[in-house]
Amino acid sequence: MIAKLDLYKVFSEVAKCKSFSKEYLQNKRLHEVQIVDAIPKRGIGFCFLKSVSLSCIY
Repeated sequence: MIAKLDLYKVFSEVAKCKSFSKEYLQNKRLHEVQIVDAIPKRGIGFCFLKSVSLSCIY
């Protein structure tokens, strides 16, 4: 399971780019990212990891 700090880093990267390469998904253990709502400096999304599913406000 990814630590909270790492999850925050992932969501920070998501804010910059909404699509990822296959290599990125494999290396980061990230299965899928969905942006529900994006607002300036914040957003609501879901980070689906290969082992566990987490939701987070970033």
